[in-house]
Order: sequence, then structure tokens, then C-alpha cells
Amino acid sequence: MPSNRAAAPDRGATADIAEFAVSTGIDDFPPEVVGHARLVILDTIGAMIAALDFPIGRITTGYVADLGGRPDARIVGTDVRVSAPMAAYANGTLAHALDFDDHKHLSTHTLPAALAVGELVGATTADVLAAYVLGREVGAKLGAVIEAQRKFKRGPTYRGWYRVGVVGPIAAAVSAGVVLRLTSIQMRNAIGIAATSSGGLRRNQGTMAKALHAGNGASDGVHAALLSARGFSGDDAILESELGLVSAICLPGEADWSILSGLGAPYDLAGKPGVKSFPSCSPSHRPVAAALRLRHENDFDVDDIVAVEADVHPFSLMRADPREAIATGYSLPYLLAVALLDGRVGLDQVGDARLSDPRVRTLMAKVRHDPSAAPADGPERVTVQLSDGRVLVAEQAVKPDLHDEGPVTEKFTDCARRLLDEDQVERLRAAISAMPGDVPVSELLDLTAPEPAMTTPGNGSTPGQQRR
Repeated sequence: MPSNRAAAPDRGATADIAEFAVSTGIDDFPPEVVGHARLVILDTIGAMIAALDFPIGRITTGYVADLGGRPDARIVGTDVRVSAPMAAYANGTLAHALDFDDHKHLSTHTLPAALAVGELVGATTADVLAAYVLGREVGAKLGAVIEAQRKFKRGPTYRGWYRVGVVGPIAAAVSAGVVLRLTSIQMRNAIGIAATSSGGLRRNQGTMAKALHAGNGASDGVHAALLSARGFSGDDAILESELGLVSAICLPGEADWSILSGLGAPYDLAGKPGVKSFPSCSPSHRPVAAALRLRHENDFDVDDIVAVEADVHPFSLMRADPREAIATGYSLPYLLAVALLDGRVGLDQVGDARLSDPRVRTLMAKVRHDPSAAPADGPERVTVQLSDGRVLVAEQAVKPDLHDEGPVTEKFTDCARRLLDEDQVERLRAAISAMPGDVPVSELLDLTAPEPAMTTPGNGSTPGQQRR
């Protein structure tokens, strides 16, 4: 059977990635990359904090707090300190918990890994920013290698693999390894170790387990880098070799190794990042935006809706009839219903209270799947039929993403003020906006916890309660 190895670079993909990661510093980044990194870090930390107010956040932080361990690194938004791998695990899970991180999900494992190891070794915010950019770049390019045929509905995604779980441990290992200043061979070993943990299933979308892809990736990447620093070994050509990662998950001809020649040329963060407007899976964003336009631009009573037609994207939005709040971001009938009823889709729309509202359920039942509403080469369409005979139509050509500092800051503020007072929100925003700098990582993370610092309890209690 033909192999993927023949298409790999002569020196090997693993070596190329390792050399890029250890030989590139923050001074090599274009200014726009640094600026965009700050924005996405701000957004990701906001998403972590917001998740603490939901069951998935309370369960995760309580579980990790009860496990205990060396107090080397902080769980964001709390005063709980645990081992670096467990802090990365918790923070990675929080980052991805509400699907409110940026569309590519690359921050959910790379940033938590860099923060955790940064606290462990006393690194600065400049070290973390550099590690984040490099880990993200590796994750972006390696993800593109294995997903080169995705637009043709071929490749690992269409066989059930979830990219965050596959690439996450490797990208996180690179971020952690950069903070630890691993050598090139150590970085290759770290990648080899991390790849052993690669995995992840799309079927878990719409459950709490989806966020564990990010938490596991962050933690496994930290483990890999720390082990490699001690001399632990892994296959140093794990990505491109027979029986290695790519040959295991890609069929012959699916991988495109040429993408790796673009490491840092340009960076994934060279273009403005797509920060999410809604806490939901990416394919929902265009139809939700169209529904919101219909709601705001027309005068009608929602109770007079007879039918709503849209492409419900069953491949990704597979929880059409959600039974728990975590699944609401993967149900287009639900998201369209709350968009039309509330005129917005934010954190208040993806909780238990809205899911149990009978009006939401009634309107969900009126949503019909129309695959023609999302043509491959055109805008997505949402159609609302009313009892008076009117038919309202809205189209949305692009995702309504946030690209600039003002809207991203507004989103961060909305997330962070669920836990912090206004003064704390502003100080945290200012500290992140000052990156890179020589501020210790621990001081930055201190700003994420309420004052006086709280302790996150176990046993499913709320974050503001004190342990006894």
C-alpha cells in the first residue's frame, strides 16, 4: 500500500518543526502577529473565566482542586494551585468549555500549556506570548497538513477524528518546550512523546467531553515537554514515519506535507484572527447572524412564526434536540429559536434557564432542514414564514467574527465581569494588552482571581464558596 512518507520533507517534518520552534524568537515575529496574539490571548482568558459560571467549569475546577498536588500553577479565575500538568488540564478544558474560543481552537491547548509551565519555571509574559505564537503556528500548519482534503469531505475529520485532540498534544508540547527552552533534539522527543497521546472523536461534540480534547492536549503537551527535559525519549520522526501519526490517521494522498514549508511564512496570526461572536459551534454562526438580522429588521410577533427554514448542518451541529445546556451550541434549531426570541445569542442564551423555556421548545419544533440554504459558493439563507402569509428571508455571506480590539475587548469584558468587578476586569485587560513584557506569569494570573482570592471547591459547588 502507498505510504505518506514519500511526500514528507527530506529532513523530516518532526525535525523541521522542532528546529523552527527552538530557533525562532519573539523578535522574529512581525508586529501584527504580536498584536493579534494579544487579542486572542485576551479572548481566550475571557472564555476561561466565563466557563467557571457553568456546570462544566464547576465540575472541572472542583475535580482538579480535589486531586491536589504541588501548588506550581494556578487554575484561571481561582486561587487553586496544582501541578503544572493539572493546571493545563483545567485551563484547557475551561478554554474550550463553551466553544467561545476562536474558530480554529488553537489557543485552547497552547496557551494553557505555556501558562502552566511559565508559572512552574518563573517565566515572563514575553516567554508565554512567544511560546503561544510558536505552538499555535505548529498546530495550524500541522492541522492543515492532515486536513488538506477537508474541502472535498475527505480526511480524518470525515472519519470521526477531532483535530484538537489529534494535533493538540503536539502543539501544546511545542509551547511548553519553548518556555522550557528545549534543544532541537529535546523538542523532537517532546513531539514524539506528545503524539502518543493524540486522539479525539467528533462524536463527543455537544457534550462536556469535547472540551477534554483541549484539556487533555494541554496537559499531555506539558507532560511531554517536562519528560523530554529530563531525558525521556520518543520517536524523533513520529510525524512522517511509517506507523507514525500521519500515516495512522491519513489515507494515502490525503496529507499535504508542502504546507509545512510555510511555517512562519506567513504566520497563522498574520491575518486578523476570527474571534467568535457567539458561544456555539462555527457552522452555526452565519445562520444565527441571518436570524438576528431578521429579528431586528422586521416587525413581527415570534408567536406568529409558522416555520423556520435553514441548513441545520447535522454533521457538526449534531445535537438537534439538546437535553443539557452544554449541547445548545451544537443545535441550530435551538440557536435559531433563542436568536428570534431574545434578539441575541450570548452566554445568557446557552444556559439551563433558556433550554427549559417552553417557548424555546415550541419554536425549535418549527425549524426545518433545508440543505439548499447553504450553497457551497454562496451565502447562507434563513427563511421565516409567518401566519399572515409573509415570508421573510435573510442571507449571510461571512461569519460575523470579531477582528479588532474594540469588539474583542467588549466580549472579554462581558465574560470577565461574570466573576470580577470592573476594576479587576480593567487591570487584567491592561496587563494582557501590555504583553509581551517582563512581568512574571504568576502576576498576570493573579489578576484573574476575585479579590479577596477565592478557592474553588470540589463536589460541584460554585466557585465563590470557600473550602472547609
